[in-house]
Amino acid sequence: MKKTNLVDFGDILSHATTLGYDWNSIHDVLVKDGICPMYEQNSVDVYLSDVRSNAYGWTNDTVKILQSFLEKNKVTLVTISQ
Repeated sequence: MKKTNLVDFGDILSHATTLGYDWNSIHDVLVKDGICPMYEQNSVDVYLSDVRSNAYGWTNDTVKILQSFLEKNKVTLVTISQ
């Protein structure tokens, strides 16, 4: 069984606002980068190693937010749900 830390997409957005981002603007960026679970996809797994290497070609803002969120919570994997 996989052990993970389940977070709501809103938690990522809230964290982004503490870094100075506007909620609506960064929402659009995160959706374009595929961080927001949508349609038939119920969740998105985000690994710290993928964030650090930018394995998926995310924007710099997405990388900054995700890396900060993961490090702040001292985790290497989160599952983001909608």
